[in-house]
Amino acid sequence: MKTLKTIAMFSVLLLSTSMTGVLKAQEYVTVTDTARFSVIFKVNDTKLIPSYMNNAQSFANMHAFFQGLKNSKDTNIVGIFVESASSPEGPYQLNQTLSKGRAASMKAELAKMGYSNVSVSNISEDWKGAIKVVEEDGDFAGKDYALAVMRGVDGSEKSSTSAKNKLATIDGGKAWAHIRKDLFKPLRRSNLAVVYTYQIEVEKEPVDTIAVDTTTLKVEETPIVVVPIVPAPVVEEVDSIVTTQNLLATVSTNLLYDMILTPNVTAEIPIGNRFSVLFNHVFPWFKWGPYGHKYCWEILDTGFEGRYWLGDLFANSTSIWSTRTADYGNSAYPHEPLNGFFAGLYASSGRFDIQYEDRFNYRGSHWNAGVTFGWSKQINWKALRGCNFEISAKIGYLQANYTHYVPSTDYEFLFRDPSISGRYTYIGPTGIKASLHIPIYWNGRRTAKEGEKHDKGIDFDRRGLQILRKFANGQATIAQ
Repeated sequence: MKTLKTIAMFSVLLLSTSMTGVLKAQEYVTVTDTARFSVIFKVNDTKLIPSYMNNAQSFANMHAFFQGLKNSKDTNIVGIFVESASSPEGPYQLNQTLSKGRAASMKAELAKMGYSNVSVSNISEDWKGAIKVVEEDGDFAGKDYALAVMRGVDGSEKSSTSAKNKLATIDGGKAWAHIRKDLFKPLRRSNLAVVYTYQIEVEKEPVDTIAVDTTTLKVEETPIVVVPIVPAPVVEEVDSIVTTQNLLATVSTNLLYDMILTPNVTAEIPIGNRFSVLFNHVFPWFKWGPYGHKYCWEILDTGFEGRYWLGDLFANSTSIWSTRTADYGNSAYPHEPLNGFFAGLYASSGRFDIQYEDRFNYRGSHWNAGVTFGWSKQINWKALRGCNFEISAKIGYLQANYTHYVPSTDYEFLFRDPSISGRYTYIGPTGIKASLHIPIYWNGRRTAKEGEKHDKGIDFDRRGLQILRKFANGQATIAQ
């Protein structure tokens, strides 16, 4: 208590002066603020392109903001949130892949600047944004009906596909073409919200001093009051949906070969959106009749094929085929992996043994190579949804080295006929295919467990999601 008395007396001596004056005190206040930015992507693209639309200004503002944070000692980041979206056109699964890819691109850009703790979310198809841009657009034929269709989407893939099919029919497709070409560009985006704190200096109101007579002042002992420290409230974590579905390959069979009892299997692996590599194997191995020497249908053929995908020219189809849409302002015609027209090169080799009684009896080896072309389309029919149907043909060079043989009258023995053997060559059509492709995906969709890290970032929290939703449609400016 002696210390308290000493401090009190010292304070009184400071205040006891023959003249009055003004004392000023300073204090610091912590302020929470948010900076928000938006980057636009090209159709069917996940690359950050600074020169596209207004991205140059957005990138400049974003880099200047983060540089300012690094130069300031009194500024701290609370959270970084990225939300990416795709415009609601084209197949649902493709849009989901695009929105996730755009979020990954934005996160990679932040990592280059030294920020890796980023919460990421994606909107597969931004129907709310589509409704907003259509509402703000001027009048056009079918606008009210288009808005009614859009407002009826419940977020499911089935509802989305149905809405696109209806929209494609309004005013002969002109309304949907106008919406996609002129209104949907801002929806292909990544929004960035940065929540941060900084301190500002605040002056207290001035206080007039007064003269105090110390001869009559009594100092009383003041009890010390202990104020408990209350922990900051814990932000409640919410579950987030982790979606990681990617097309790994397709498995198919040539239905035309199957019809003539020629089993076959093909595996096709996409390489990006434009290329794919295909491996096929044909393996009928049948023989029957007396001693197994009367009929024979044995063919082994293994080959590979490289394809370049040109894209889908039937963008406004409303049949059982999945609807493809296009941004007619972009020079590169949009497409999705393993869909549309393709052209490529192929090569295969193998051996054969074909016998029909004693009329046709040949065995040998063969190889062929040439070009292939065709068309593949995703099926939208419920029973086969997700599968692709392909029609293709091959033209090339074929060479076969053959030997003729004859069976004995009871078919117990086969005798080689050296007088009939040689090499057969041919240039022309070498194959035709009608195939059903079954897709194989890796990973999938799941709900992140409580407290689980995902996407190598920090967990979503409720406030962060609210902030991100609030600024989802903001411009690339720093909040003041």
